[in-house]
Amino acid sequence: MKFRSLLISVLVLLLVILPAATNAQEFDTCFGLAEADCAELNAASLNLANFAASSQSFTVEFDIQASASGLPQEEAGATSAAFNADGAIDIVMGGNGTLPFSLGAIMNAEFGMDGAMESLPVELRLVDDFIYFLNPTTGAWQGANLAETLSDPEFAEQLEQFGQLGSDDGGDVTGMMPDAETMALVTSVLDLPGLITYVRVENDFIFTLDLTVLGLLGTPEYADKLATLTAKLNDLEPGTGDQLAAYVPLIPMIIQEGTITVVQTINSDLGIVDHIAFNVDLAVDGTMVSGTPGVVDVTLAFNMAITNVDAAPAAVAPAEFEEVDPAELMSGMGM
Repeated sequence: MKFRSLLISVLVLLLVILPAATNAQEFDTCFGLAEADCAELNAASLNLANFAASSQSFTVEFDIQASASGLPQEEAGATSAAFNADGAIDIVMGGNGTLPFSLGAIMNAEFGMDGAMESLPVELRLVDDFIYFLNPTTGAWQGANLAETLSDPEFAEQLEQFGQLGSDDGGDVTGMMPDAETMALVTSVLDLPGLITYVRVENDFIFTLDLTVLGLLGTPEYADKLATLTAKLNDLEPGTGDQLAAYVPLIPMIIQEGTITVVQTINSDLGIVDHIAFNVDLAVDGTMVSGTPGVVDVTLAFNMAITNVDAAPAAVAPAEFEEVDPAELMSGMGM
């Protein structure tokens, strides 16, 4: 399946709009949420740093279902791909190392296509500058000094080179940042009626982005705005605006349904955000995406809950482990 049209017409647009929105002056970064509610949410999002320990449990469910239609019965069918994960992470501030915290994580992931799933368990610990990984193949612990690696000049040079990837001027990306006029223009796209809603229901803060509304950019009413936006994007990155202009009129045909929802829940007793739910639901026309008649359903559900505030258990180093090179450890972790 090819998602080029969908990615270019939606994701490129959002990646340009949202960073600009957060930097544009006189723009409502609360997206219509009451000022007092917005301030309370922002404070609660930062308050977790004031606690010495916490446990974070999470689940991830990502699923793609492609159902063919309009084909002879022997050719019709469905193709699916899935990735699921769940786990828990305990974080405790302090310790005897240069890194100011310890961490213990147990996770299980499964992935596959058409119901044939493979499982990958992961257990790791970070204690006193050492990171430990339970090798699922051998059942033995491996460890590496993470603090030494982070302070290694060669590693720092590799990070610097990585930061320069995609930059033609030695890593200086200031020239790629939109100017004030461009930011004002792209953030004005967020004025599309119904594109964004943000409401508070008791302690739940619900942010909803309706991707189907982006199709309005292809209507005569917004033609001038799209033309100006196209020119500005071409100034930032040649060809980007032209791609956007070509695919925007196709959005209503590509995306039959498309919603992104983020729900943050405040624990009023602790003054923190103790639950986050992120959901993506897309129904995409298969003909426009892959040339096969039918519908491609894409769903993503991510949930994270924070518990054991100031009471999470501190990770301990395994009694026995094999010290290995950090690169070997990362390879064993599939990274």
